[in-house]
Amino acid sequence: MASSDEMLHAAIRSGKFDEVQKLIDSGINLNHVYGMRGTALCAGIESRNIQMVKLLLKTGSDVNAQDWDGEPPLILALRKNCLDIARVLINHKKIAIDKVDPLTKKTALHFATENMMVDVVKWLITGGCDLNKADIESNIALHLAVSARFHDIVDILVSQKNCLIKFYNRAGMVPLHIACKSDDVQSVKLILGVIKERAKKKSNTDDLGELLMNENYLSVNVNSETIYEKDSCLHLAARNGNKEVLKLLISHGAKVNAKNNLGQTPILLACCLQSVSNSMKSSNHDNSVPEILLKAGADPNVRSHMRNWKPGPKNVEITPLVMSCICNNVELCRSLIKYGANINLCDSTGQSPLFTALDNNARQIAWYFLNEVSEINVNLQNHLGMTCLHAVLKCFNEKDLNEVYELTKAIFKHGGVLSPDKKGETPFVAALDYENAGVLQAILEETDINLRDFKINDQAGSSLLHVSARMGLIEISRILLAHGADIDALTHETGHTPLFEALHNDQTEMVEFLIQNGCDLSLDSSVWEDGESDNSEEEETSLDINDELLNFVHEESCCPKSLYLLTMISIRTHFHSNNLCFKHIDVLPVPEKLKRNLRYR
Repeated sequence: MASSDEMLHAAIRSGKFDEVQKLIDSGINLNHVYGMRGTALCAGIESRNIQMVKLLLKTGSDVNAQDWDGEPPLILALRKNCLDIARVLINHKKIAIDKVDPLTKKTALHFATENMMVDVVKWLITGGCDLNKADIESNIALHLAVSARFHDIVDILVSQKNCLIKFYNRAGMVPLHIACKSDDVQSVKLILGVIKERAKKKSNTDDLGELLMNENYLSVNVNSETIYEKDSCLHLAARNGNKEVLKLLISHGAKVNAKNNLGQTPILLACCLQSVSNSMKSSNHDNSVPEILLKAGADPNVRSHMRNWKPGPKNVEITPLVMSCICNNVELCRSLIKYGANINLCDSTGQSPLFTALDNNARQIAWYFLNEVSEINVNLQNHLGMTCLHAVLKCFNEKDLNEVYELTKAIFKHGGVLSPDKKGETPFVAALDYENAGVLQAILEETDINLRDFKINDQAGSSLLHVSARMGLIEISRILLAHGADIDALTHETGHTPLFEALHNDQTEMVEFLIQNGCDLSLDSSVWEDGESDNSEEEETSLDINDELLNFVHEESCCPKSLYLLTMISIRTHFHSNNLCFKHIDVLPVPEKLKRNLRYR
């Protein structure tokens, strides 16, 4: 036999008013939770029968009695989209309008807001609901409306004088933060409009102390910070690059130089944005966001961390100008300089904007600094002791090999000094490591380095020409010879020539180059001539040399040098013997072709 509860629920579902009334008259408990079916009122809501719901409420059903999992009848009605029933419940004199769902801690207002039930929101407000009750994530209805971009509901909520504008959720954000972060211009307008209006109303007083306090109302709300990152609304808008939101915030008193927990200001985030939204190689940067901030008084010389920016240096404090160099954005550099950026303000590792531009191969920016910014200091050293002459080594331009040469010359024009880094390595020696012929040539032209006496710090006491021959760097070898390097120089320890180094490292083209330019083949003859060597170590070394290459050198050693080549050798020997500068070859009374060949042009 069916229980009375089962009969009641069956009658409610079937809409049998007489049976329901009969059971009520018999004294049945309408508020008993019948398993997962809940109370009688829950059954009435489930059946979507408004008249049945009215009967149950009239005859003793508790309007707030929860079902088996604790859900209040009002939220059940909203969840079932029974809005007519929900209105009846809202208007009931005993309704606990703010009763929450035990799992989500959401009220009916939260549910109606999330589901864009505009009319229900109005009914709830009229019914006296708490606009500032928070759910399990500490979101109030305004958080939810802004997150969903339900602007009609946002407008309704903020128009209520008791709706809190500055209420933090568990994520540490107020509704205005969410609107700025999601580029929701309409919500930003609505919230800022209400903040401004409230501040205006509060300022209608003759009390000076109250006036000052009310004046701060606008600033406190507009400049509210997120709890964890300490980002202001302007930080969030700058990070996204929303120009309209930025202008709205600034016009309402947002502080353009506010700092977050990393010390970042909005201008730095706006400069960072350019690298994310544009290709590093692109010249079509949209700099309108940084321009807005600069015009509003943003300080271009604030230095801070960019730990959360992947392309940039980690745990390094940088300036907006350094950031724009990393992003290869020359127009942004111009704007920053125009608004007072310090061209010599380095990052926390000591790298200047020019160093950064060169280090990132941003040649256009480097040219702008060198040609148009007169107060630039090219000798600033970073934490490794490197200067711009070290940084220019990383500049390469395959289409114009002469550009890096001109850049280096320009650095010297600004007073560049050939300083060693903390390892003792000068840009001159480093140029060989980078195989940067342009920098090497410019340094030799701008300094008085004596290549005949210059040795690098290796165990053999090699010259730069030995190293260049070993690596097969013909263009660099040509430059070294043109500035006085001895083609037949011997290493201090092993007595090897550049030709030997080229042979030993199987650099065929380099071997041919050295022979064509008159190297003394007799100095290494034991390597390719027949017969036993007295030096077993040399014999062992010679076994590693390509036989075909050895035969070529042997054949060349048997051929007499041309008169033209002998003339070249004699003139170069004269300059070497008398320690004369090879630049003076250009004034010799000899044919131009010979001059060019003597200088390896």
